[in-house]
Amino acid sequence: MKYFYLLFLFAASLQVSFGCTLDCSQVTCAQSFNPFDCPSNTLYSNTAALCGCCPGCVRLKGPNEECQSNTKLTFDVTNFYTVKGSIILNATDVPPVVASQECAPGLTCDNSRCSNSKYTCTTPDISNSKWSPECDIDGSHKAVQCKSNGADPRCFCYSKEGKRIFGSDWNTKEKRDKMKCQCARLVDNLKKNQEKDGYKNNDLTYHCSSNGNFEPLQCNRGMCYCANTQTGQPVSFVVNAQMWKTLPCYNATTMGFVYLKICDSRANALALIKKEMRYHGGNPITLAAPQCDPDGSFYAKQCDGNQCYCRSQQQEAPDKNKLLCSGDREKGGE
Repeated sequence: MKYFYLLFLFAASLQVSFGCTLDCSQVTCAQSFNPFDCPSNTLYSNTAALCGCCPGCVRLKGPNEECQSNTKLTFDVTNFYTVKGSIILNATDVPPVVASQECAPGLTCDNSRCSNSKYTCTTPDISNSKWSPECDIDGSHKAVQCKSNGADPRCFCYSKEGKRIFGSDWNTKEKRDKMKCQCARLVDNLKKNQEKDGYKNNDLTYHCSSNGNFEPLQCNRGMCYCANTQTGQPVSFVVNAQMWKTLPCYNATTMGFVYLKICDSRANALALIKKEMRYHGGNPITLAAPQCDPDGSFYAKQCDGNQCYCRSQQQEAPDKNKLLCSGDREKGGE
């Protein structure tokens, strides 16, 4: 079998070629670049280059630009999972950039123009004139937003809709470069889809570090593995959850002897019980699960029906929308 060893060392934009007949089973891609090195306003795709056989960066069309169709790519963290090879964080090779005539995710190709962005990042916020957010090509907020004014410069994780989510760090170049917020966004998206997907995602137990990245060891649905902290991609063999301490990334000092923390242990157990009850046609359980942060700890504000309290103060309030707890990101708590 003949293999083609491909090494991309150029950054010039390449036009997507049509009518490719290359057999990808005959191709081995030398993926030696970090997907986070993709230039601004491009998306990493593991099928971007060489007729869909190799990864690269795709430059899509933005609002009001001429287009031919809508893209199937997404900003989802699962874009980083690839069977072509593991991601090399310290790579120096420049990733290939492929030009596409498709609209960026969230935009619609209407009358040969990209339009109808559902995001509002590019719309000026008259209530906060001192800060202009950084926007992605589809008009959404970038995952990392930094504020340098004042004596406490910080960077925060944001959803695509512009909502502050879990994850923050100091606004220094070293910390900004490491902060990707992909874990925080993944967990936030899973929580948004819980009602739509029923109990499909309620038992997932991803753990995020304080800056919104993935923790180096992840356990989900009975299996554990070492993970790339920026993308969440497995970088080790996968073991049964009972053998998680055998993984090379396990550290007893920082991780302790139990993967699940108190909060996500309770929430996960309740989710599994509800899933089994629903599967077997049992009566629904009305017990409310605790609200957990993506690192497995308790969220600052806990609510059960119309009653809420601050976790640290055990302070109850009849109106959950008027309760401000330290660490409540929804209401601006620090």
